[in-house]
Amino acid sequence: MVPQAAANVPPLASAVVALRSNPSLGALPHVVSSVSQCLDYSVEISLACACAFSSLRLLRRIWDGSKKYAASNGSAPGDRRYLYWSPLHFLQTDCHYHRAQFSRGVVEAVRRGDLDMIRWLFAHFSGCVVAVQAVEAAAASGDLRTLEFFLDNERAFQDAQDGAETNDSNEVQWGGADMAAAVEKGHADVARWLFEQKGDVERDWGRFMAAVVRGGNLELLQWLLDRGYVERQLAPPTMDDAAWGGHLDMLQWLYHHGYVHHTSFALEHAARNGYLEIVEWLVRYHPVGNTSRGLDAAARENHLHVVRWLLEHNLGRGARSGMHQAATSRLLNICTSRVSMVLPVFRAELCFVRRGGAFLMS
Repeated sequence: MVPQAAANVPPLASAVVALRSNPSLGALPHVVSSVSQCLDYSVEISLACACAFSSLRLLRRIWDGSKKYAASNGSAPGDRRYLYWSPLHFLQTDCHYHRAQFSRGVVEAVRRGDLDMIRWLFAHFSGCVVAVQAVEAAAASGDLRTLEFFLDNERAFQDAQDGAETNDSNEVQWGGADMAAAVEKGHADVARWLFEQKGDVERDWGRFMAAVVRGGNLELLQWLLDRGYVERQLAPPTMDDAAWGGHLDMLQWLYHHGYVHHTSFALEHAARNGYLEIVEWLVRYHPVGNTSRGLDAAARENHLHVVRWLLEHNLGRGARSGMHQAATSRLLNICTSRVSMVLPVFRAELCFVRRGGAFLMS
């Protein structure tokens, strides 16, 4: 006997088609239903995992099946199907599982850019929370439509909180690395929108500003500063990050506008990444970094042009670790260049490199 709750779920089309070859069996509803139950994987998969298939039909089947499971307690004679474990048991009956499936499902739908699925989830769930990971994923993909949908729902959530005892809307968690993710993926328009709409929430401002400066987006930086970014005492832009990204125009702008308090690693960052133009500018106009660390970093990353320039200008001669790492990494062109430049003055370093070369030969 087929459980009454299961009988109300439409049989799978594959089961109906398969039984057409035998009309005597296909004409028996309980046989069709039993075969469908045997083939129906929707009872084994969670709703959040089902979101990865981008099938609203699958979500509807899981949802309808969970309602039937919730309506049946397994006490009826025909309810044997409900005695084994299935995720459907908990979707409608366990509030914690219910909310977790919504949050995970929304994240998966956002990652797939499926706004129709997001709308379906919001229409079928209430009193749940959109995790910040979903907002971050939408920002990283530049999905402004989804973010606008979240904002509209949040306003409905706030209105419901003010005027009703029960809330049928869902809360949205903003912040985290949402703006940073948008800038890192090249979606400055999304970062602007987030700053205008939800700029007052707690988020990773340090990572965000580092992404702006390292990406060389001077226009976005000026836009933020014009809208009171500094007055709110958030993470400031730094010359260190500008040097890391290799953006001389950003570096010069920060220097001329007084953002010179975070420059200890600027020269090292520029040398490490091979930005000779920035190294030259820093040495000339703002020589506060450690040139030995810069020489060391350039040698380790095989930027011979930076190493040669620093040594030609008598900078950073004390960096032994870079020579050792270059030698043991078989970067002999750097070692040879450095030795030929400093041989008249630093014979001890020559001996050090020879020992490294002997080590390589052995």
